[in-house]
Amino acid sequence: MSVADYMTPRLVVVSPKTTISVAVELMKKNAIHRLPVMAGNRMVGLITHGIIQRAMPSQATSLSVYELNYLLTYLLRRRWIKSWKRRFKLSQQPLS
Repeated sequence: MSVADYMTPRLVVVSPKTTISVAVELMKKNAIHRLPVMAGNRMVGLITHGIIQRAMPSQATSLSVYELNYLLTYLLRRRWIKSWKRRFKLSQQPLS
């Protein structure tokens, strides 16, 4: 039994200038988790799905621009209202 019996016959590689989004797409398309990084005929590194995941922002920062805008506006508005109420000591009761 040899490595040739288990190796991937068609190697998918990237160059050092390949964007992360292209690398991720290649991994998804080919159902792989590692890509050799080649400069000419020489392997200069290895990029893995795990390395990319650790380098990416968390899901909380992956919100769309509209979701971030809504969330920040909502939080800032609540903060401002609380501050304003505290400053002027307004009650929640309606005026009579």
